[in-house]
Amino acid sequence: MNLLSRLVGRQSSETRMSLDDLYEQVQFAGANHLLLGGTPTGSSESVTGSYAGLASGALQSNGVVFSAMAARMALFSEARFAFQRMRSGRPGDLFTTAALRILESPWPNGTTGDLLSRMILDVDCAGNFFGRRVTSAKLQRLRPDWVDIVLTGDPSRQASVEVAGYIYWPGGRGGGEPLFIDVADMVHWAPYPDPLAWYRGMSWVTPIVRDVQADRLATMHKVKFFENGATLQAVIALDKAVTKEQFKEFNLSLIHISEPTRRTPISYAVFCL
Repeated sequence: MNLLSRLVGRQSSETRMSLDDLYEQVQFAGANHLLLGGTPTGSSESVTGSYAGLASGALQSNGVVFSAMAARMALFSEARFAFQRMRSGRPGDLFTTAALRILESPWPNGTTGDLLSRMILDVDCAGNFFGRRVTSAKLQRLRPDWVDIVLTGDPSRQASVEVAGYIYWPGGRGGGEPLFIDVADMVHWAPYPDPLAWYRGMSWVTPIVRDVQADRLATMHKVKFFENGATLQAVIALDKAVTKEQFKEFNLSLIHISEPTRRTPISYAVFCL
């Protein structure tokens, strides 16, 4: 608890980044990748920045990413929890007990499908799902970027480091009163390990953030193109035998070409071969 208290004593504020901010701060030539949560140092690993950025800039703003996540969620949420007997090293019958009730009804009006949907969505946007066991029959989903993984030591200085517990910051770091959660009361699922961390996961969207950003900018450019009534540019090449007088006459004729409903002049370039 002393270690947890010292960590909480460090006052910090949550940083919420847009996809644009995340893209600008990624150091592709170096080792500091903010989208991966940053290089883990000290005695905690945080899931920072990427959740809000990817949730708003990718999931809610990109049709391709949303479709991929929706397809994954539709399939994953159909799974059900069960035990399986092992007989002579071979899998046997499936069965359930009262021990699985917390997964079948994790919260009021919640179902296994609701739990699995939240799990895969948090993993897609942050690489991590955190669930706190409130009682023997109730589970609470925790926003992943508001959770710190507390370690028993500094991985960069000690060879043997384990998870000591978790700190949940309601509303983000520097917001509400932090909550200490024991390892036995926390569910942490991170199917895609972060190569720069020991226990934290990463989102599968992280490696394609440049493609998502490019697609977003292309969409914005197309919308602005139609909003401003823009026209396509034209390049006209004339033969080198054209005289100076002919060139001037041709250039003036282009300037006077205009449709009654045209809002912007034609953009063109004329050069002689």
